Amino acid sequence: MAATPDLQPTTLLALDWGTSSLRGARIDATGRVMDERAFPRGILTVPAGGFAEVFDTCFGDWARDGAQACLISGMAGSKQGWVEAPYCACPAGFADVAAELRWVQDARLHLPTAIVPGLSCEHRSALPGLAGVPDVMRGEEVQILGAMHLGGWRDGLCILPG
Repeated sequence: MAATPDLQPTTLLALDWGTSSLRGARIDATGRVMDERAFPRGILTVPAGGFAEVFDTCFGDWARDGAQACLISGMAGSKQGWVEAPYCACPAGFADVAAELRWVQDARLHLPTAIVPGLSCEHRSALPGLAGVPDVMRGEEVQILGAMHLGGWRDGLCILPG
C-alpha cells in the first residue's frame, strides 16, 4: 500500500519584503514550513503601484492554493512600501503588534493580506544628542517574536548585528 501524501493545507503565507529582497514561506496549521522562495525583488525594484503585481508574480500561485492569510514584514510597511504600517512603540508583545497590523486593500489579492508594523523605542542615553532619538526595526521584530515563541521566552535580550 502506498503512503498517502501530506495534504495539510497551507494556512499562512509569511513574507519578508525588504529593501533588496523578497522572501516567503508557506506554513501549515502546525507551524511547519512547507516551502520557501526568495527573489531579488525588494521594495526598491517595485515601480509605483506595482506591489500587487510583484506579489502575484512571486506568490500568487501560493495565494490561490489554499492559503488563508498572508502576513508581510519588513520594508513593505515603510513610507516607500506597499502600505505604510507605523512603528509600534516598545515594549511590545504579540498582541500589541497584532493590533497594529495594516490590512492591504487591493482587489487583485486572493486572500486577506496584512503588513506587520516595525518596532521603535527611544534611546535613554546620557550621550549628547542620543537621548530621545528613536531606534527602529522592520522585519527583525518578527524574527524576534518567532524566536521567543519557539524558545518559550516571555522576556529577553536579542542582539541582531547589522
